[in-house]
Parts: sequence; structure tokens; C-alpha cells
Amino acid sequence: MATTIDRSDLVTRLADLRARRPGLALRAARGDDAARRELAAIDADVHGYERDIELLALAGAEERRLAVVQAERNAAEERRRLEVSFAEREAELTVAYREIEATIAAFVAQAKAAEVVAVELDRLDGALGLPARACRIRARRGIVGRVADAVWSRIGWPFMLPAMPTAPLVDDDGGAS
Repeated sequence: MATTIDRSDLVTRLADLRARRPGLALRAARGDDAARRELAAIDADVHGYERDIELLALAGAEERRLAVVQAERNAAEERRRLEVSFAEREAELTVAYREIEATIAAFVAQAKAAEVVAVELDRLDGALGLPARACRIRARRGIVGRVADAVWSRIGWPFMLPAMPTAPLVDDDGGAS
């Protein structure tokens, strides 16, 4: 089983060895061979601990560098994921806009057809001697009012509503209101 190298433990051992060194150096200088051998062993251990501390510092720096590289990779991956999500939402919006444009085109065609019929009703009122009902104006106001009401109440988009009736264009009986 591998043991974990603790920097503080190495520093403590190094300080202990350095504290023992002056006394041994004095004894070795006086000719004590055992002190000389112990001093050589301490110097070797000091050198080894210093090398281990340097290696730990290098390993820490490498670990931090790798963490930065991984964070950059993670950020790039997140950006790619967000870009894909953005592109998908953008495509959905384009499809929705196309459907809205098709609906508007169909609505405009139906509104023009309703106006043509309303103009014909206005003409027939006069030809039949009936009181003028202003079908064309009522049709325009009714259509605009219903569209504004739908946008306001069903979609919830606030804007100034025209002062127009918002009653259904067709009664429950199926006739024009």
C-alpha cells in the first residue's frame, strides 16, 4: 500500500535533522568517526527530504496546471453543449415563425374573403331597400378586435388594445353576429 507524502511531515523531519547537525558537526570536527558517519547520513537524508519537498512542489504545480486544463476542457464542452442547445432552439423558433407566417397568410386570405362578402352584403342591403348595416366596417372592426383580444388575453402580450368589439364573429347558431 502506497503511503501519502505529507509536506508538513517532511518539513518537520528536515528541521529535526538540521537541528541535530551542528552538534554532530562539532563532534565530527573533533575527530569522532561515529559522529562523522552520522553527519554524512543526516546530510544525505537532508538532501533527500529537500528533493522530496521540491518534487511535492512540482507535483502540486502540475496538479494545478492539469486542473486548469481540465477546467478549460469542461468550459469548452459546456460551451459546445450550450451552442447545440442554442442552435436547436433557434431552429425551433424558425419553424414556429414559418408556421406563424403561413397562418398569417391564411388569415389574411380569409379576412379578404370576409371583406368581399361584407361588401357584397352592403351592396345587397341597398339593392333590397334594407337599412344599411355597414357589414364591411363591422367585419373589419370585428376581425381586428378578435385578433387583438386573442393576442391580449390568450397569449398575454400587453399592448394598447383598439376600442373595438371583441365578441365572437359568429353566433352559437352559426350566423354572423
